[in-house]
Amino acid sequence: MFRFKIAASLITLFLTACGDEQVFSEQYYRDNPQAKAEKIAYCNENPDEKLISLNCINALSVSSQEKIEAQRGKGLNVNLAKAELPPTTVPKRTKQYYLDNAGERDKQVAICNKLEGAKKWTTPNCGTALEADAYLKALNSK
Repeated sequence: MFRFKIAASLITLFLTACGDEQVFSEQYYRDNPQAKAEKIAYCNENPDEKLISLNCINALSVSSQEKIEAQRGKGLNVNLAKAELPPTTVPKRTKQYYLDNAGERDKQVAICNKLEGAKKWTTPNCGTALEADAYLKALNSK
C-alpha cells in the first residue's frame, strides 16, 4: 500500500509538473479553509483533474483528515481489554435435562427457533435444547 502511494505521488508529481498551477501543501489547506473549500468545489466539478492534481489531492486529503478528527471521541469509549460481560442469569442446562423435561425442552426450542443465524447457536441453552430435540426426533422416527 505504501509503495502504491509513493508511485501515485510520483506519477501525480510528473503529470502536474507540466502544468502551470502552483502546488500548495496540505498545511496550506489546513491554514486556509476558504482556499480548501474552493479547491474541493473545483475538483468535484472536474473529476478527471481530481485524480491527478496535487492540489486536489492535498485539499481532499486535509478534508478527509479533518472529518476523521471531528469524529474522534464521539460515541462509546470502550476499553475492550477491561470489558466484562454481565453474569448470565440463565442456568446452563445439559442435554440430559432437556431429554428428561419435555416441557422445558419444547419451550426452549420454541424460543430458539425464533432466532436467526448464529444467534440461534450462541444463545444460552439453545444448542443443547435443539440437540436434545433432534435426538428425540431421530429416536422416534426409527
